Amino acid sequence: MHVHREESGPPDAYTLGPILHTGSRNAIYRAVRNTDGQAVLVKTLRDGHVVADANRLRNEFTIASLLNIPGVIQPLELVTLEGRIALVLECFDGRTLQREAGLPLSPDPFLDIACRLAAILAGIHARKIIHKDIKPDNILYSARTGELMIVDFGISTLLNANRPGRESAWTEGSLPYMSPEQTGRIDRPVDQRSDLYSLGITFYELLTGGFPFQADDALEWAHCHIARIPPSPREKIAGIPEALSALVLKLLAKDPEDRYQSAQGLRLDLEECRTRWLADGRIASFPLGGKDFAENLRIPRRLYGREAEIAVLRGSLQRVSMGKGPELVMVSGYSGVGKSTLVEVLLLDSIAAQGMFVAGKFDQYHRDIPYATLVEAFTGAILQILAGGAERIADWNARLLAALGVNAGLMLGMIPQLESLLEKQTPVPELSPAEAKNRLRLVFRQFIGVFAQQDHPLVLFLDDMQWTDSASLELILDLAGNHELSQLLVVGAYRDNEVGPSHPLHIGLEKARERGASIQSLMLPALSDAHLSALLADTLRPCAGDLAELTALLREKTGGNPFFAIQFLFSLDEEGLIQRDAEGAWNWNIEAIRAKGFTEKVVDLMSERLERLSPEAREALHHFACLGARAGIGDLARVLGSPEEECHERLSEPMLAGLIVSSFETYAFLHDRVQEAAYSSIRNGQRPEWHLRVGRRLQENRSQEAIEEKVFLIVSQLNQGIELIRDEGEKENLLKLDTLAGRRAKASVTYETAKSCFAHAIGLLPEGAWTRRYREWFSLNLELSECEYLLGNLDRAEELALMLLDKAASRSDRAMVFELRIRCHQLGGRFDRALGLALECLALFDIKWPEADADILAAIGKGMQEVRDLMRGRTIESILDAPTAHD
Repeated sequence: MHVHREESGPPDAYTLGPILHTGSRNAIYRAVRNTDGQAVLVKTLRDGHVVADANRLRNEFTIASLLNIPGVIQPLELVTLEGRIALVLECFDGRTLQREAGLPLSPDPFLDIACRLAAILAGIHARKIIHKDIKPDNILYSARTGELMIVDFGISTLLNANRPGRESAWTEGSLPYMSPEQTGRIDRPVDQRSDLYSLGITFYELLTGGFPFQADDALEWAHCHIARIPPSPREKIAGIPEALSALVLKLLAKDPEDRYQSAQGLRLDLEECRTRWLADGRIASFPLGGKDFAENLRIPRRLYGREAEIAVLRGSLQRVSMGKGPELVMVSGYSGVGKSTLVEVLLLDSIAAQGMFVAGKFDQYHRDIPYATLVEAFTGAILQILAGGAERIADWNARLLAALGVNAGLMLGMIPQLESLLEKQTPVPELSPAEAKNRLRLVFRQFIGVFAQQDHPLVLFLDDMQWTDSASLELILDLAGNHELSQLLVVGAYRDNEVGPSHPLHIGLEKARERGASIQSLMLPALSDAHLSALLADTLRPCAGDLAELTALLREKTGGNPFFAIQFLFSLDEEGLIQRDAEGAWNWNIEAIRAKGFTEKVVDLMSERLERLSPEAREALHHFACLGARAGIGDLARVLGSPEEECHERLSEPMLAGLIVSSFETYAFLHDRVQEAAYSSIRNGQRPEWHLRVGRRLQENRSQEAIEEKVFLIVSQLNQGIELIRDEGEKENLLKLDTLAGRRAKASVTYETAKSCFAHAIGLLPEGAWTRRYREWFSLNLELSECEYLLGNLDRAEELALMLLDKAASRSDRAMVFELRIRCHQLGGRFDRALGLALECLALFDIKWPEADADILAAIGKGMQEVRDLMRGRTIESILDAPTAHD
């Protein structure tokens, strides 16, 4: 019986003996239980431990308590010893494998140890537990008895094998043993095959006495695991049998689909190796993995039927790597057709080319947060940099400061996470809207140029561009047309059925092409029957049913849409309509599947899967869907009204169901179709209430500074529930937040967001505000009018300006309105009218233009008309970008 009495044990319940192992966080002692003299092991925290270390011990107790199997030391209790949490374990007379076995090992002892380890790991995986830190230091071995024990379940997770999670990069595991997907740098799930990779590194070390790779920091280790091909163990020690060397390399495959799929399949091959070795002292080669298959439904993340598109993407990356860029590749297709999965190919390729891959996703429900997608993309880049050593961080700091100079503060305002690299910077001076826009474009180019340099290409992937905001789109297309960024590849993905000729994305791309930008277009069709059949064959291996019949049904229900097809198969598995038989082959009943009456709409299918969740889990996803496509654990905990640990627990059910994933302490919906289903399951009339609740919780118990940092997220929620706010104090608070957000958005050249915030702020002013709160009323309306002008809505800007002119209380206020009207008419090409307004404004201050100078006025008007004729059909940008004679 396991007892958790962390705070109740007396301080002298155990007497610590000699230390067996010292790690960076813990120490393991031999000890004696004083009540009965029983020998035990005690794992306690070292000096300088943090809360996370204590949580690891708690997690180890919880997970190991589920593993009453041979090869796993049983936990007895959690207690407090000498003021620290300690884990008490059954005693085991052994030491770490590395210290006890003596490396390298010859085939005899290696095969004995390897077979035992594979069997223990198979038992762990059978209970749906991923260890996540397999290494010799976490394997105890008794040379006297030959017993082995796998220990340290501090970062282990209990997951459904069908629904693996994402990894928190750099924070868990041991760098030399991490699988590529565990580094957090690639968008692949962490499942049982991650343990098999770590076991492969362990086997390599046991056989050769060393690692397949060497690195100095986390970033370099990640590059090795993701991109470098390990040398064969036989290259290190010639006497290692070829079959054994091949088995280890199979474990070390970069793609989890190419590794062993189960520890049980690995064990069977190791047993075969041992049998052959004991028979005649050699291991004749044999097909590896012949009896290996996943115990649960596991759908490969391979691409089917996309060879031509992959070639186009790789060609673009190759040219950019050679400094022949920039290039923009637009990938289009229906939702779920595999656009994002296709672009993931470039992730591994860019890392192999010593480059960087950063990605952001536009959110259909939150297009009013300035540059949110670009911030998301480069937050990932910053985390990659911070994972390097101090020398690497200092190098990036110097490069960024050299490129940005006095404008570094502008990028800090746009991407606050940069502060961890650049620290505080002086604010940049205010400029006129036109100058501010040009400055932002220039500084953003300089910022991108730091990442896209010689021998260091940058791939910037932007997903769901059908929901892009105009400010981000302008910056992106400006990058794609700037030939100084010769090692930049921008890849955009969008739903072509949602982007018509009048869509801003379509218009922007056409303008970029006219300016000479290199743009390629890829359109992804649905999968053919042959490709659907290949997907099924790889998934349902071995197979006892008629694939042709199931392929036809999959085509009928999903139209060949890969995401829909995958979710449909998971639904069949959850319903028990596809199952393995006693021999391990997959079977199904077509008539039973048809009788079930599955929907032919993907959102409806996802909604049906959501309905299978508990009410608590559905409520959590409703809050999450209001918050956005992804959210950090801190914001989610606030919105759900739970501590972070409890929040993780509340989200575990939808994560086990494969509806959400986690990475970097951030949760994300598996696909935007899942978010759509979660959001649409909130009744239309109730959505404002949900958003208002989310916005309120985001503010609760937060300092004013913290609220201002999250101001865009907060106002985007509160404004959607603005009609439900009755309290005057809450209205005043939101008015101030909208005003702050509007001015910040305007300063960052995101005029659509600014316009929305100012409009909401004006709507919150009390009736008659133009007399009782004139200064505030005038200022907000002037800001709104200027936003309309900056967005090109000249008639609306003029309408607001005339209203302001009618109610202006002073000559200086009227002059500000005249200035705005003059700019409106200049932008519209009505220079004579602009001149007339300027003269009207001067008259306000008793400044008269002499009638004798009428000829001068006529000459000015004629000159303005000539300029207008020259500009017809051209933009300022096209003139500025045009090559000069000396170019």
